[in-house]
Amino acid sequence: MTFIPEMIISEITTNTDASESVDIYHVDVSGGAVTVTLPESPSEGATWHVKKIDNSGEQLTVETTGTPTIDGSANVFTVTQYDGWTITFYNGEYYLRNTI
Repeated sequence: MTFIPEMIISEITTNTDASESVDIYHVDVSGGAVTVTLPESPSEGATWHVKKIDNSGEQLTVETTGTPTIDGSANVFTVTQYDGWTITFYNGEYYLRNTI
């Protein structure tokens, strides 16, 4: 993990359950597709930044568990280097605030 003042960055290469103690996930999928799973009931306003950092063409997926959706979908995904999202939990749902 890397620390930026008030932000924690985790670089991952395998499927991961998102933690509220991590702010930013840099995801390297060059070894194969990776899924980041958002928690079913995080704290109101919990926010994650998830970004694909490699140029492999493998897929990065962010998915939900349980009933919350991400802007009405069960997941978002990309195969493009440097694509990513800022995702916030509010009122029982996840919202894409930005594409990064």
